[in-house]
Amino acid sequence: MLTKNISIIPNYEPCPHKCWFCVWKNHSLKNVKGPSLQAIQQFLKKYSKLGYWKFSISGSDIIFEKMDKYDEWWDEIFKLANKYNMVIDIHTRSRIFNKDFLEVEHIRKLVLSTVNIDDCESYIDWLRNVFDGFIRIVKVVTKDTTINMLSLIHI
Repeated sequence: MLTKNISIIPNYEPCPHKCWFCVWKNHSLKNVKGPSLQAIQQFLKKYSKLGYWKFSISGSDIIFEKMDKYDEWWDEIFKLANKYNMVIDIHTRSRIFNKDFLEVEHIRKLVLSTVNIDDCESYIDWLRNVFDGFIRIVKVVTKDTTINMLSLIHI
């Protein structure tokens, strides 16, 4: 079965990070606030009928770094995932230590971007004990990355 991917970028606050690899920082919509929960609901309703069974949440890490502030937003997202029988993939560079969040049944995958894998080794060990979903680590290649560095990755 063909995997269909859709992504929601909750651009509610400007991202304070200046990641050189970010595809969103120069996007023409980066200054548009939103999307509203109503727009997300309409979007998921439409695409679930077209066979989409998962969606990704990525973009500004503010919603991960200020989870308490966005608690109600996340509750609504989880309700929508349940309503439309969809799962969620999280794409972030933030370290999410909220066990209750990570134990939500609708979160299928956590994709963690990092420049230095060694810096997140203890976090990955912690994740293995609390998160039942898939964990994918994305090594961001910089001008200083060598082939030898990539061959040493054994996590």
